[in-house]
Amino acid sequence: MSGPRELRRRWASRTRRRWCRAMAHLAPLFSLRARLAIFALLCAVPVLTLSALQLRGDSARIRTAAVDATNNLAEVAARRLEQDLVNAEVVSQAVGSVVHPDTLGSCSLTLARVVAAAGPRVTNFIAVSPAGDVLCSGRPLTWRVNVGDRPHVISALASQRPVVSDFAVGRVSGQDNLQLVVPIQLGAGGSTDALVVAGLTAATLLDGIPLDDSLHLTLMMLDRRGTLVSRSTDVVMPRGQQLADSDIFRRREQVAGKPTVLAGPDGVRRLYVTQPVRFRGETVAWIASGAQVEALEQLAFEARRRNLAIVGLLAAAVMGLAVLVFRPVVLGRYRGLLRVATHVEGGAYGARVAVRVVDDITPLELAVNQMLDAIERDRAGLESRVRERTLELEQSNRDLQAFTYSVSHDLRAPVATITAFSQQLEERQVLADAKDRHFLARILAAARRMDALIEGMLALAQINRAEIVPEPLDVSAMAREAAQECREAEPGREVKVRVADGMSARGDRRLMQAALANLLSNAWKFTRHTQRAEIAVIPVLAEGGHIAICVRDNGAGFDEKYASRLFEAFHRLHGNKDYPGLGIGLATVQRIVDRHHGRVWAEGAVGHGAAFYFYFAD
Repeated sequence: MSGPRELRRRWASRTRRRWCRAMAHLAPLFSLRARLAIFALLCAVPVLTLSALQLRGDSARIRTAAVDATNNLAEVAARRLEQDLVNAEVVSQAVGSVVHPDTLGSCSLTLARVVAAAGPRVTNFIAVSPAGDVLCSGRPLTWRVNVGDRPHVISALASQRPVVSDFAVGRVSGQDNLQLVVPIQLGAGGSTDALVVAGLTAATLLDGIPLDDSLHLTLMMLDRRGTLVSRSTDVVMPRGQQLADSDIFRRREQVAGKPTVLAGPDGVRRLYVTQPVRFRGETVAWIASGAQVEALEQLAFEARRRNLAIVGLLAAAVMGLAVLVFRPVVLGRYRGLLRVATHVEGGAYGARVAVRVVDDITPLELAVNQMLDAIERDRAGLESRVRERTLELEQSNRDLQAFTYSVSHDLRAPVATITAFSQQLEERQVLADAKDRHFLARILAAARRMDALIEGMLALAQINRAEIVPEPLDVSAMAREAAQECREAEPGREVKVRVADGMSARGDRRLMQAALANLLSNAWKFTRHTQRAEIAVIPVLAEGGHIAICVRDNGAGFDEKYASRLFEAFHRLHGNKDYPGLGIGLATVQRIVDRHHGRVWAEGAVGHGAAFYFYFAD
C-alpha cells in the first residue's frame, strides 16, 4: 500500500501533466501572431468607433461650408458684374457729349483716354450713329465699321434705353466681350442722336475673384442664350462655346440660390449654384459657381483621417504596453534585420541575417537571406549584360560614324555630279523640246532636294557629336540676330517681330544660336500666308520653376493631336507646296535641347498660330 507521501507525489505528477496539456492547447493564444492580433484589435476598436461617429458630422459640415462658399462666390461675381454695367452706363452717358458734331474731331482721343483709364476690364468705347456707322473709337479704327445689324444695337434704338448684349466679338477690337449700348440724346427732341457702346472684356470679367482651391471651386458666366461668356482659369472650355443644352443652363432658375449636384459641361459632378445678373430690372446673364463633389469627399476623408490620428494618440498607452511585451522577442531581431539592410544600402550585398531561433520571425529572416542571394546573382548577370550592351553601343557609334562618313562623301559625290551636269545642260540650252526641259528641271530639283536632305542628316549627326561648351548667353540678342537673318533672307516680307529684353540662359552658344534660328525660321515660314504676321520671343515660367523661351506666331498653326510628332525628323504636318521644307528644323531643336538636358514642347491650333517652348537645364 502506498503511504501519504506517495499519494501526494502522484497527485502532484497528475496535476503537472494536466497543466502541461492545458498549456499546450493554449500555446497558439500566446504566439507572436496572436499577441499582434490582440494588440491590433485593441487599437482598432476605438478607432473604428470614433470614425463611425464622426463620419456623418464631418460630411455635413464640409457640405455646409461648400454651400456657403459657392453661394458667396456666385453672389460676389453677380454683384460685381452688375456694378460694372452700372459704371459702364455712367461713363457712357458722361462721354456722350463728345459725340456732338462740333466736337466729333476730338471724340476718338477722348474715348481713348477713357479706355486707358478703365483698364483691362474694358475692351473699348465706340460712338455709333443711328444708322449703325462707327463715328469714333477708343481703339484705332483702320477701316469703316457698321454695327447697325447687331441685335442689341437695334433693340437700343427701338426701346430708347440701355441694352446689354449677349456674348459678342467686337468688330473694332476683335476681342470677346459683353457690350452695353446706351442711347444718347443731344437735342431736346427726344430722339436718339447717337449710341455709345461700351465693351466689357470677357476674359477679365471674373478676374480677381478668389477661389478656394481646397474645394476646387469653378466659376462661369453664361449669357441669356447659354453661351459661355467668361470663366475661371480651371475651366478648359473656350469662351463663346454654346452650353444651352447643359444641365446647369437648363436648370439655372431652379438652382438659383439653391446648391444642387449636377454634371458640369465637362462631365465633372459639382455642387452648383447660380445667380442672375440684373441690369435695370432685367436678367442679362447668369453666374454659375460649383464645388467639385470629389474634392468635398476628399476633404471629408482628410477630416476623418485627422480624427483617426487623434484616436491613435489615445491608443499610445496600449502601444506602450505592447512594446514592453514584444521588446524582448521582436526588437533584437528587428535590429539584426536593420543592420543587414544598412549594409546592403551601403553596397555590402554579402551581409546576411544570423538565424539563431526558430519562431514566427524565422521565415522572414530566411526570406531576406534568399532575397540577398538572388540580388547578388542578378547583379553579377546585370554587370555582364551591361558590359555586353556597352560593347554593342560602342560598335553602333562606330557604325553611325561610318555611315555619316559614307553620306558625306560617297552619297554627296553622285548627287553633286547629277546637279553639275544638269546645270550645264540647262545653261547650254541643248534641249529644244519643252518636255525634255521639264524633265531636266525635275531632275535638277530632285538632286538639290537630295543634297539638302544629306545636309540635314549630317547636321543632325553633328549635333549629337558636338562638344557642349556651356557659358552665359544673352538670348535676347541672339534672337534678334536670328530674326535679322530671316529678314535678310526675305526682304520683301513685313513681319512684326517682338523680342523681350533681358532673356538669358546657360548653354552652348553655337547650339543655342541653331535652336533659335530654326524656331524663328519656322515661325517666319508658317506666317507666309498670314496678313499682319507677328512673331514674339518672350520668357515664360514653366513647371518646376524653369524660365522657358517661347517663340510664338500667328501663322498656320497645327492640330494639337499631332503635337507629339512635330519633333520627329523628316516628319511634316503641312504640304511641301504651301510650306516647303525638309522636316529637320524642329528635330534639330529637340536634339539640341536633349543635349542640354532640357525640355521642348509646342502648343497651337489650326489657323491660330503656334507657340514653341524650350529651356536648358541649369
